[in-house]
Amino acid sequence: MKWRNSVPAFERDETIDKEPNELTINDLFRMFKRRFPWFLLVVVITIIATLIYAFVSPRVYESSVTIKLSAASTSSISSFLQDLPFGIGGSTGGGSILTEIEMITSKGNIERVIRNIGLLDILIPTERRKPGEPEQALISRAVDSLSEQISVNPVKNTNIVKITAAFPEPELAARIANELAKVYNESLYDINKTQAKEKLRFIEAQLPISKAALDLSIQKVREYKEAKQVFLISEEAKALLEVIADFDKQLNAKKMELQTTQAGIAAIREKLSATNEKLISSETISINPLVSELRSKLTNLNIELASLEKLYPATDPRVLQKKKSIEETQKELSKQVVNIVTSQQKIDNPIYSTLMGELVTKEIDYQLYAATIEAIENGRKEYDQRMKQLPALEQELTEILREESINEQVYVALYKSYIDAQIAEAGIVDQTYIVDAAEPPLYAAKPQKKLIVAIGGVLGVFLGILFVFVLEYLEKRIMDIDELSKMTREAVPIFGFFPKTKAGLLPINPQSPDRALTEAAETAYTRVHLNEHERVSKVIAITSPERGSGSSTLAYYLAQTIARSRERVLLIDGALRYLNLSKRLGLPHQPTGFSQAISEGFSERIPVVTLQPYLDFLPAGKHDEHPLSLFRGKRFEEWISAMANEYDRILIDTPAMSEDVDASMIIKRTEGVLLVVHLGKTEKRSFEKALRDIAYAQIPLLGLLVNKCQSDNRFFRLKNESRIAKNA
Repeated sequence: MKWRNSVPAFERDETIDKEPNELTINDLFRMFKRRFPWFLLVVVITIIATLIYAFVSPRVYESSVTIKLSAASTSSISSFLQDLPFGIGGSTGGGSILTEIEMITSKGNIERVIRNIGLLDILIPTERRKPGEPEQALISRAVDSLSEQISVNPVKNTNIVKITAAFPEPELAARIANELAKVYNESLYDINKTQAKEKLRFIEAQLPISKAALDLSIQKVREYKEAKQVFLISEEAKALLEVIADFDKQLNAKKMELQTTQAGIAAIREKLSATNEKLISSETISINPLVSELRSKLTNLNIELASLEKLYPATDPRVLQKKKSIEETQKELSKQVVNIVTSQQKIDNPIYSTLMGELVTKEIDYQLYAATIEAIENGRKEYDQRMKQLPALEQELTEILREESINEQVYVALYKSYIDAQIAEAGIVDQTYIVDAAEPPLYAAKPQKKLIVAIGGVLGVFLGILFVFVLEYLEKRIMDIDELSKMTREAVPIFGFFPKTKAGLLPINPQSPDRALTEAAETAYTRVHLNEHERVSKVIAITSPERGSGSSTLAYYLAQTIARSRERVLLIDGALRYLNLSKRLGLPHQPTGFSQAISEGFSERIPVVTLQPYLDFLPAGKHDEHPLSLFRGKRFEEWISAMANEYDRILIDTPAMSEDVDASMIIKRTEGVLLVVHLGKTEKRSFEKALRDIAYAQIPLLGLLVNKCQSDNRFFRLKNESRIAKNA
């Protein structure tokens, strides 16, 4: 028999192996419609859990005190040094509001609050104490516990902070907040008092020294004038003296900044030494050819800028251009230093990386300060040379006068600071001002029941969606017709769907057939018939990807439908190993049947069972040979050919394709295949394998029969009928 013709596109293996279509809105709708009970269950459980949490969680009351801070104070000595001439104290970073916040919540302040209010027994009750635990250990535990219940937040763009205490008792919450503000003010007062005294002692020690130096300078000036009889200096000498003094101020300031930077570099390198890594020294960086060249260039540019600023205003294009050149050179120098320092950087150690970043910044500052100092020194040398051109006596007098001027400035600054320190010590007052005192709250701040429930609802929806996606991802079965159509790329027609039926024996020649199954079979056969264009498929295999999909039931009702149209039909139980259809018809013990017909050839001795007019049934029979040996031989093909001449249609109920290869061997001898899919049971992997096996056998896949549709809803049926019609 030459039944095989060209195979349609949807039957080729390559189409089966393609990736499924992307997820669409319809897919999401189907997914949530199918899993809605699970989604709703997760949402409800989550909301109930959050409700329980909201009502069983202990109440916490929050009370806040708002305080206004004074100008952030710095160390008295540092402040004094900063005010001295020439900037010999270097730059100091004054106190910040963040520093004050850290001071407020210091362990010392919190410990004082605990002792003042008597919170130790409340925070660490007797049942939570260890036998023989010392008091200081208890205090330490209490401090840690209370620290977690205190927060300090600054008000943006102000020097106002809000101290908030959270506690189960509203009165204690307010008392803790107010007491902490009080303790902080007291500690700040003590600190400022101590600093003022230290500053005063330092100035008192320095004043005699400075006064002696000034007196000595004055005496030297007087003695020199009397000895040399030189009482006045020229205007040129005065100008040179002022310029050199200005250079000295700048030079001292930059040298202090350089020393400070060197100290910072040393501190960072000491921390980095723990890593046992070899680091590049500052000296090594300095002698680098590129760094040396850029530093020299930067020095010359600074000298040129100084000269231009004496001749032209700051807005002059020549001055602006020179400043731009200096900025570009600084950037290039910074870039080169970064490249050198980071050449050994470890990127896998965050602490190391942070320290290296600080080191790079310090090294850049070091090189810039060094270049600036070099420029200042070179500039001063020029004026020193001009000073040397003055008469010798005038030179000596100018130097003595410059020394006197410096000592005088130092003494004046010291004396002024001494007066200020005396006033400051005497006038130290509270450093904070309470804007709003804490009051016992009327309502608990935690738990916020409405917020918790709202969060629970949102979380429930999120978890529900996530759970639906997880279920869908883990789902191995085909759940609905839309999913089935998507898996086949809508290339395989769906001829009908069959409703859920009761298990048991199939009625032979029924007087009152199952109406739902009969209607489904008639619809399916009509679409099979309509789908046959050029030729009729006389020999059709009815199979399924997995066992238990109901292919035997569908084959029987389809055979009945064909027989009612007065076509002679032979229904064959092809499951020789399992006797699927024979058992369902109550004929499992027939001694002769399909196996004998194949092995012995077409013969009248192989009786068929007439189930109803035009419908004959051939049981599986008993077989001595292995089924595969029967289906591989030519006898099977010859017998099928002979029977095709006797019947209008031959339907073969095959075993499931996942059970053994019998189904594939039978399919190769047929003219078409109807594949039965059991919704909610057939696995996607088995279905895809069945499609590949059918395509490999090069037998047309006529269409799909969908079994066990779970719903009797009219809308559902109409929707699926529409889908079937579209695919047909």
